Amino acid sequence: MSEQPPKLHGYFHKFMIWFAMWAYALMAVIAGARDIMFAYDNRAHFEALVIIMGVLLIALGAFIVKVRFDLAAFRRNAPKELLIVCVAAAAIMAILHFLLTLYGDDDNSHRLSYALIFACWGIALYRYYNARSDLFVN
Repeated sequence: MSEQPPKLHGYFHKFMIWFAMWAYALMAVIAGARDIMFAYDNRAHFEALVIIMGVLLIALGAFIVKVRFDLAAFRRNAPKELLIVCVAAAAIMAILHFLLTLYGDDDNSHRLSYALIFACWGIALYRYYNARSDLFVN
């Protein structure tokens, strides 16, 4: 008898499209709004750069919602878009960390940790969805 490959139930995929992507988008929008408010409150030399990073995070939140719908529809490029989202979030957080450190704000080490977490999470998600690439045919 030949062994059948294990049936993939897709519980993690359902978790991703029903909860995680919405939460991820909400966190990006909140982080972007927080950064914009931080820039206005502190009136630092780098105010425009922090506002730009905040706007980029809000735009990333909108792109996350688009990627969520692409994942739900099993679009062919959805896993690559998900990787782009995680790498972009990591890059924005790392750049913002270095900008704030450059201008003397030492209380932002959590941003570099977030950047590392987003990068690792993105690689793990890409590997998960890449292993199921036969499902993404639309």
